[in-house]
Amino acid sequence: MEESQEILLKSLSSFGISIPENVSSFSELTPTTLISLCCQSLNILGNNDDDDENHFSFPISVEDSVSIADKFKICSDVSLAFKNLGYLGDMNYYKIQYEEEDLLCQEKALKEELSANTLQMQHLEEEFELWKAAADMAFDENHPMEFFPEQLNKRIDAKKHNILELELQWDAVREPIEEKKRSLEEHLYANIPEAQEKLQKLREIELETQLTSSEIRKREEEHLKLAADFKKQPEVASRRSYIERIKEITKNSGKLDSDIERILRDTRTLQLESNSIQESLHRTYAVIDEIVFREAKKDTDRGQAYRLLTSIHDSFEQISEKILTTDRIRREIADLEKKLAGVSSRSLNEDKLQADLDAIMKENEYLEQQIQYD
Repeated sequence: MEESQEILLKSLSSFGISIPENVSSFSELTPTTLISLCCQSLNILGNNDDDDENHFSFPISVEDSVSIADKFKICSDVSLAFKNLGYLGDMNYYKIQYEEEDLLCQEKALKEELSANTLQMQHLEEEFELWKAAADMAFDENHPMEFFPEQLNKRIDAKKHNILELELQWDAVREPIEEKKRSLEEHLYANIPEAQEKLQKLREIELETQLTSSEIRKREEEHLKLAADFKKQPEVASRRSYIERIKEITKNSGKLDSDIERILRDTRTLQLESNSIQESLHRTYAVIDEIVFREAKKDTDRGQAYRLLTSIHDSFEQISEKILTTDRIRREIADLEKKLAGVSSRSLNEDKLQADLDAIMKENEYLEQQIQYD
């Protein structure tokens, strides 16, 4: 790649285009140098073309001290000239001035996509191993069915303990970071009332989301406790108890469905509001970043402050990505626990269901005898 770039630069130089001596590859080209090369190339093309419409007279060099407005005008004229010559791609001020930044953004997006695909592949491999282990358990004749649920429960308890320890460690690290982030956000948007209002609303939404997640975890714990109590009940139960339980479940199912629907609706609403606020904050940040960047170019101290602010913003982006990754891992763990619970319930309930069926058949015979005697 570097050899081809060197050949291209030599070819441009052979046509009379002035290239700085310290430039040996395209990665060493500054935006102003790139604009100068484009202007010289267009001037040569225009002089070799008999068409008056394609006769160009661009400045030979563009200094760094040229104002942004003048750079924008030159870049616009250059992009228009390229299009007049037959170039079909997208060519504008930002493509010429910030092409490297666009490539970096594309590289970042591709890396994120690769990371997401890698995580998805790992999730699929773990799921495959889980199903494979379940199949081995189902066809294993050396151990009774009660052996595997006990082993799985021990592993689940160990993982829950590890997760609890990780959560405690994460809380110890997260709280000071969030406090620092909160103070920096307040300082950043201190002079922007609209941004402060949206930031406050976003924090309220995050708090409500945390409360909802806490309520869901509480319900799950209650469900596990009730399931454990249900397993401890005597194997033989009367028909009346089954009828009463079915009535209770039927009665509560409507309420649970309405609660679930409400929670889902609120969650979607909160997600939409959160996305809207984040987009607005991104736009606000982009505008402020552009203003600060312009001011930073005027003074060295301002430039250092701007670089420090950009570094802090990148650090918080990395923290946000880690938080999202942690949340995704927790959801995957919860899904695996649900699947393990499903496998355990299917293997454990077979004998109990057979005993219940025998009890119901005996009770039916008894009722038939009572009807005949009556």
